Amino acid sequence: MKKPFDAILAVMSVFVTGGILADGVSARSYVQNGLVACYDGIENAGLGKHSDSAREWVDLTGNGFKGVLGPAVTWSKNGWVNDADGQPVVVTNTYLSAVTGSRKFTVEFAAKPDRANEREAFFSQFSALHSFTFEHNSGGNPKTGRIRIYGNRALPAGTDFSVMSGAVVGAGEWASVSATLTPESQTIWKNGSRILATTGTVSVLNCSCESVIGGEPRRADMAFKGTYHAFRLYNRVLSDDEIALNAAIDAIRFNGASPKDFKLSGGYSFDDKGNLLVMVTAVTYANDGGMVKVDGEEPTKMTTVIIKQDGSETVTITALPDAGYEFVAWTGDIGSVAFASGSASDARITITAQNAGSLKPVFRKTGTVKR
Repeated sequence: MKKPFDAILAVMSVFVTGGILADGVSARSYVQNGLVACYDGIENAGLGKHSDSAREWVDLTGNGFKGVLGPAVTWSKNGWVNDADGQPVVVTNTYLSAVTGSRKFTVEFAAKPDRANEREAFFSQFSALHSFTFEHNSGGNPKTGRIRIYGNRALPAGTDFSVMSGAVVGAGEWASVSATLTPESQTIWKNGSRILATTGTVSVLNCSCESVIGGEPRRADMAFKGTYHAFRLYNRVLSDDEIALNAAIDAIRFNGASPKDFKLSGGYSFDDKGNLLVMVTAVTYANDGGMVKVDGEEPTKMTTVIIKQDGSETVTITALPDAGYEFVAWTGDIGSVAFASGSASDARITITAQNAGSLKPVFRKTGTVKR
């Protein structure tokens, strides 16, 4: 398993090789910080384009979470299609190696179900001591296509938590859905809007479990029927702005939306050509012992740059210590950037931006020892 920062660089190297797709966004445009598994219906084989012959749904992060397609699954131009019972996409190794130590997660998918009166799983995990299911049409009478998450800490005991949202994904309705999960709370989102938040102690996702995308390991009759476009797993809780961003990218790439349809916030925006832009701030405070400088500009206590997220643009920033101080390292949202040159321990760095974020240089008085 890669270290977190190495994994970010690996993600970048995989995604940059693929061509930029519709309206200037690609699979690399999704939030990258904390992403441990990413499956995409357009770049399904990890080659930057679609492959109808693929029988493996490639995990684009480079973490190697291989998804094997069931015999009834076929490909459309931007996702897989299933209309039979079974296990549509079985993940052949557990996510435990990527999420050990984390108890906060975000699970996201984009899909278009064909039916609204059957119980179907969008994603599930199962082991002898744990289960987690993110499903469609469970409970309620009549069955209305509502979204539900539920799970167990210790089987075969009863369900430890069950969260039924009021949101409906009907037959033939396309949707981008997210769930943020912690041991204390669960929140469900549809198309970038929060639709339910609950509290309660649960155990989530950090187990050595068999995972199925679009199915349930014990129940072949819970297979998802319809078109399934994307699945992502994060080892942290995404912010409101990040979830809205990912939902917008899903809609642009898989449902024909235009970037002009979305007003993003949190440091994200689209330019007039549909390219995703991100804002990176470098900041140091009054008594911190230094300043920051972007090439071509004057030194300042805070500077903000807005650049394309696709990796095609770079910016060079230098940390400038005051007299009697020396530079130590860059801190802050390090996972939001990739270093084209230099590293977090270098005063002068050239970066590309993967997510909006803020970088802060650390200075210390000359002759002091860093503890």
